[in-house]
Amino acid sequence: MFPVVTTLVRSAIALAADGADRAAAAGACLSALRLLRQLVVQADGEVSAATLIDGSVGACLLQHKLAVLKEVGEVPPAISLPGPSLPGTREYALASDLVDNLVMVHQQMPGNQALVQACAEVLSALVGQMDGLPDSGALLDLLRDGAADTGDGAGVSIRTLPLH
Repeated sequence: MFPVVTTLVRSAIALAADGADRAAAAGACLSALRLLRQLVVQADGEVSAATLIDGSVGACLLQHKLAVLKEVGEVPPAISLPGPSLPGTREYALASDLVDNLVMVHQQMPGNQALVQACAEVLSALVGQMDGLPDSGALLDLLRDGAADTGDGAGVSIRTLPLH
């Protein structure tokens, strides 16, 4: 575990939630996950994105569901996902800055564990902002449809992400 990853994610989502509703903060979480996935696709292709990002998100979501099942005895119905933050919004800028910072951390750490932890941290923040669990399939579909996030031409296309 890298404490800096936890701090970066919590700070960015706290800023996104400050002065906005929970849906806007959840949208920032979704945008951050989509941007992370886009970077991995650009760096090493769809298979790596499926392994690193989709696998991490799916495993973390399953962990949340199992914790609820253990505590309550059943998993509540899935909550609808809000839309991701749109380019040009404050929440999107915070998500983009978060991803930039996470990439810098990743580049300084061995392996890809910082990326895996980042996915888990952002997903946990998403679940907290939604106050419930999204449908796994709907979440992964939304993350895979992240190509629309590059709408303003800034950010993602100029980043590099060397996978270790």
